[in-house]
Amino acid sequence: MGLTEAKRFVIFVLFFMHMGESRFSVDVFSRITLGVAERYHSKRVYLIQRSTGSQDDLQRSVNFLKIISSMAKHILVATLPTDKLHEARCLHGSVFVTTLTATALQSLLLHVPCSGTKWLVFIAADTLLVQEFIADVNIPFGCRLLAAQSEGDSGRLTLTEVFNFPPTLPPQMYRVADWCPDRGFTWYTSPFRQKMVDLQGAVIKGAYIFDPPFVNSPLEEGHPDYMHNLWREMQRRMNFTTVYLRTEDRILGYKDQYGAWRGVVNELVTRKADVGINLLAMTTERLEAIDFLPPILNDRMMVHIRKDKMEISTVRHILSPFALKLWLAVSLVIIVFAVLLAVTAAINLKYSHEKVLALRHFSLQNSWWCVLGIFCQQGQDITPRSWSCRLVHATLCLTAAVLFAAYSATFVSFLTVRRYELPFSDFRGLLKNGKYRLGILHGSSTTNYFQKARDPILLDVYKKLIQPNEDSFVADDIEGLRNVCHSHNYAYVISIYNSIPALSKYIHCSITGVPEAYYSYTASIIITKDNPYKKLFQRHVQEMRRSGILNRIRKDAWWEDLEDDFRGASAGGTTLDTVTVFYHILAAGLLLSTFLVVLEKMWWKMRVQFRNKS
Repeated sequence: MGLTEAKRFVIFVLFFMHMGESRFSVDVFSRITLGVAERYHSKRVYLIQRSTGSQDDLQRSVNFLKIISSMAKHILVATLPTDKLHEARCLHGSVFVTTLTATALQSLLLHVPCSGTKWLVFIAADTLLVQEFIADVNIPFGCRLLAAQSEGDSGRLTLTEVFNFPPTLPPQMYRVADWCPDRGFTWYTSPFRQKMVDLQGAVIKGAYIFDPPFVNSPLEEGHPDYMHNLWREMQRRMNFTTVYLRTEDRILGYKDQYGAWRGVVNELVTRKADVGINLLAMTTERLEAIDFLPPILNDRMMVHIRKDKMEISTVRHILSPFALKLWLAVSLVIIVFAVLLAVTAAINLKYSHEKVLALRHFSLQNSWWCVLGIFCQQGQDITPRSWSCRLVHATLCLTAAVLFAAYSATFVSFLTVRRYELPFSDFRGLLKNGKYRLGILHGSSTTNYFQKARDPILLDVYKKLIQPNEDSFVADDIEGLRNVCHSHNYAYVISIYNSIPALSKYIHCSITGVPEAYYSYTASIIITKDNPYKKLFQRHVQEMRRSGILNRIRKDAWWEDLEDDFRGASAGGTTLDTVTVFYHILAAGLLLSTFLVVLEKMWWKMRVQFRNKS
């Protein structure tokens, strides 16, 4: 049985009078205790003894332990002093038996973690009614109190479950079982389990900070953003209201040099708030002070720098779709097909009656232009008449079509995908570059991650780039991104979900992530230690994940293919800068053709003049 499941079966059995004064015999007490323990699958029974108990009480306790041990060999039975009761935190899945008063019960409920536990109270028929006994007892959320009361001298006993949440409502009771010496227990279904699925309008104190783009505005104002939508959904499902506490220092949570917590975590440690309505990275240090709900967001902390100018297309881009060896192979194919076409035409010329036509269109010079035109997907006005030439021509067309399609697909990607030359690609490159300063958010978990990293590269990043600049950490991500814009040699560590265009309105430049300079982390909402509502929060977060609600809230805040923008290239429309080189080639071709026309005209004029003189 897992720890979480075992917590549900912790049972406290309380006797509110000495056994000698009670109408319940030790045998009845033992049988009732054993029946409840077996009902809720408990494997251990601990008898809580008073520090000032009498010898008779001690003897009755021994008898009680012997009876339980003899009736159920699979159940562990032991005693536990009242001053050691706090150690029961580690005794999940146990039955605790003691002799206490109603005042002592209230004290236990206030000081012993009782979320997911059951308390069994024995009340004699001639003492108090169940309503009178629980009138002044405040039953915390998550506790299920079972009151066992005898019915006169018949030996019969009724088991009543008491539900008192929220405390402002009167206690509700339901009969869950009857017991008699002959037949034992008769159990009934309790409706209170369904009442434990929400918080019945309870008030939750939530601390938060302004943390764009997760929290873009005060949560109490109700402006839609990621955390507002997420928290509103949880309020709807769990039926509670929130009192918001905005932390002015704008720190998520870290330990200062004196060992004191700061920020949102401190609000929970000091019990000023019940939950922190921000997404905090899960770290070992934070887990020692507070608890986390199940993971809500898996994210990456990535180094971001200012984008340099986009790499303008050059002649190199025209040749880049094919490797050098492939270009050589294509050139060789063109030469071979030109010669092959000319040879087949010449052979055909020897045996064909259409000698003038074949000679004019498929000489070696014309075959070269024919092959080049086919590779450039240009049509031909005349096709070969002989089958040998037609076979060469068809093979040439098929080869050219495949090569042209492969080239076009790659070449289009060069035109549509914008590529940037990054000064470094990972943390090792950042250290070798030596020109960049690394910015960190003050009070974040990033410093702790690098400081306690096992990778020597990450440790060097901390010692050389982070530790010397601890006094210059930024107060928020907006300030860090603005520093990236103002300084060419400034790098800032920020999560992918923080660097999206949701923050573009605060900065005036374009930034890009360094694809390999990142680390992954898991973030969630924090909650106080031993919070009675923690299990219910955990249950609803897991249900929201399974049903796709968390994914829908994320998609409403950010687009689906967010991570595609952080791989060193981004798709966009083709601009004039992208194709400038091709206009240069066109202009050069026009100028060269004009120059050749002039030369040809001069040549023919000189040739005509020479003929006239001769």
